[in-house]
Amino acid sequence: MSGTGQLNERLVEATDGRVLMKVGAEGFLAAFVPDQGLGIALKIADGNPRARAVGFLALLGELNLLDDDAARQLGGMFEEAVVDSMGKTVGHVRPYRP
Repeated sequence: MSGTGQLNERLVEATDGRVLMKVGAEGFLAAFVPDQGLGIALKIADGNPRARAVGFLALLGELNLLDDDAARQLGGMFEEAVVDSMGKTVGHVRPYRP
């Protein structure tokens, strides 16, 4: 499904296979929650994948599809650093919470 440590693998492990997903090019992501017969598609408008994991995990949280243990296991994936050409962190991608 993906390389070791990537969101695909970590999500399947954290949810004991309750949530399956696959990323695609241009900011696309497709997911399936078999026990609920639920399919999810996500597209990051500008095509940059850096917001994909953050947005998807926020959506799973809103749908109550991540328990506390799964959220803890996925910890650092709820925020993505924005790094400049010198390797310096200049911002973060986080879910919008009004």
